[in-house]
Amino acid sequence: IPAGVFNVVPGGGKDVGEPIGMHMGVDMVAFTGSTPTGRRFLRYAADSNLKRVVLECGGKNPAVVLDDAEDLDLVAEQVVNGAFWNMGENCSATSRLIVQASIKDELLQRIGAYMREWKTGDPLDPENRIGALVSKSHFE
Repeated sequence: IPAGVFNVVPGGGKDVGEPIGMHMGVDMVAFTGSTPTGRRFLRYAADSNLKRVVLECGGKNPAVVLDDAEDLDLVAEQVVNGAFWNMGENCSATSRLIVQASIKDELLQRIGAYMREWKTGDPLDPENRIGALVSKSHFE
């Protein structure tokens, strides 16, 4: 295969990850996913050709909101966008909200109001903000 033709290979587990990770003709792997799978890619690299491995093994991405926030409507919008952009299926999605107690109820009310504005449905309809998820397991 000519260089630059085959750059992204989506797929899961033993069907894709292990064959690519162990292949002697693959010089580098970039992986985004779970920490246990990231560790497997490091082992594959060590057991094959010591290919370079770049990992993004997720994490918890908090939004921290203190009582001196000037625009809670904007904060609510950004929290919702951060959590649900791309149906929430990205490794940098806002997954925790840390809020000073004195503004918690007000902020949660605004977040709920902003979320109710998001239309759901057919992912091909540009009016919808939330459509299908990538898999049933992501839905569950």
